[in-house]
Amino acid sequence: MQIDVINTLLYEDLKVFKYPIIYRGFNLIMLVESGTCKVTLGDKKKSFELHAGEIALMPANTEIHREVIDALTFYQIAFYTNLENPIYRVALSGKLVLTKEQSDVIFQSIRRAYPLTNNNELIEQIIGYIFTENYLFGKSKKDSPKVLSEAVTDTIQYMNQHLSERIEMEYLAERVYLSHCTLIYKFKNELGTTPAKYLIHLRLRYAKHLLMTTNYSITQISEMCGYSNPFYFTNAFHKYAKKNPTDFRAYHLKDKK
Repeated sequence: MQIDVINTLLYEDLKVFKYPIIYRGFNLIMLVESGTCKVTLGDKKKSFELHAGEIALMPANTEIHREVIDALTFYQIAFYTNLENPIYRVALSGKLVLTKEQSDVIFQSIRRAYPLTNNNELIEQIIGYIFTENYLFGKSKKDSPKVLSEAVTDTIQYMNQHLSERIEMEYLAERVYLSHCTLIYKFKNELGTTPAKYLIHLRLRYAKHLLMTTNYSITQISEMCGYSNPFYFTNAFHKYAKKNPTDFRAYHLKDKK
């Protein structure tokens, strides 16, 4: 899931929204630290309240009404993504119904990432985590439209659990009782990419996370992400992140020094 962050803002002890009615060509995510607000989305006037520890998606190209009920402190992230991505579309209900454990991890991450100057990559990782958790494990999943097939969902979960291992595409298909060609068709139809390319995306996204949050060597990270050859890993990472792993780590960790 490609995510491009525009900005991340922190509003503290807000008593009233300067612009209570907004319409944007990009998405907004609100993460409420304290207080309460009421949000109404679109022509259908779907309303809900957001309280401390809760998260909501305000989709692009939607009229949004916001009202402060109790003094509000919240993070607001503006970003672009593919509006047709099924994992994104499951979140269109607005308020995300995650477990307390999931929300705690997300809020801890945003608190640590926000003060950093070059934090867009970290914020993008957090947004991706929010959408993935909401789709795969969120309590609202049962009430959401099933936009990814069971075969694709199961395959993605397996990939995430075995990123350090050699994964054969034929085996992935056999696991879900499909031919290789049928699994490719399902991935292209539902996610717009092939299983092999999606696996590369997951591995390199995980590599970004490890580079920014651990002291593992490049060789160790390449192995943890399923690459037996560090040179091949470096080339693949450069194509993905537009920087080699060493430069990427230096750029994103310089604020911590």
